[in-house]
Amino acid sequence: MGSCEEIVDNVDLPDAKPKLVVYSYIQPGTDTVTAQVSLSRPITEPSNYNQPFLSDAEVSIKMDQGQEIALQFDPIRNHYFAPVNTSFFEVAKKYAINVKSGDGKEVAADCVIPAQNTSLRIVKIDSVKIEDRTRYRFRFEFDDPVGAPDHYRIIPKAIMKSEWDGVAQIYEYYANFSYGEEYMAVKERDGETIIIECNIEVWTDITWGGNEKLLGMKIYLLSTDEHYYHYHHSLENYEPDNPFSEPTIIYSNINNGLGVFAGYNPFVLEHWLE
Repeated sequence: MGSCEEIVDNVDLPDAKPKLVVYSYIQPGTDTVTAQVSLSRPITEPSNYNQPFLSDAEVSIKMDQGQEIALQFDPIRNHYFAPVNTSFFEVAKKYAINVKSGDGKEVAADCVIPAQNTSLRIVKIDSVKIEDRTRYRFRFEFDDPVGAPDHYRIIPKAIMKSEWDGVAQIYEYYANFSYGEEYMAVKERDGETIIIECNIEVWTDITWGGNEKLLGMKIYLLSTDEHYYHYHHSLENYEPDNPFSEPTIIYSNINNGLGVFAGYNPFVLEHWLE
């Protein structure tokens, strides 16, 4: 740390103006579409400087060669929204978002919603007793269709029941990956079966005044477009609290701005132990 004591104050930073930042995700079957619009923080501003959400922008989402929907601002949730027919967002159709701020900034982006993958299945469950807890291991897999989009997000959640001092509560929490990862690009494994493993630890020491019980698993398999994958994967490399980490360029597909407009198609598998 002795080499980090000298203060450098003669750095000539460029004068960067704020850019429009847009976040919006679309999926089939939804009855509401939302988008968040704000301004970026210039590098010359302090780290605790917060740009407000923009409430005076014109925001619209349009199906390619089809209907266009205007979004309105919700001051409670600080985002733009619009009700849509559940059939508005369709697989393999291209959609575009257009945003124009009150001071004339304009940005746009487009994306395509991938097909749903419903091949997710649990193939093995085992458990082992470790002192005052039980460790469960779930192995599940899905098939990657040949030629289809090759980007996925996997979210395994344990459904738990706890009893402490006579009070019962059911809740969910994220399981830990022991093989595989949350965001996956499997282009080089086109047509293969993708295997994932996760583990859950359940505390069973009743001397604490209570115990836990695993009721089941809820596993989300999101088939995503490349924009959804690249944006979230780049976030995983961002370490704001590590002064020695390398700079991370956060992925964006917003033309003339920052952020992401992406499509995904979810499938949920529930497995109950009882």
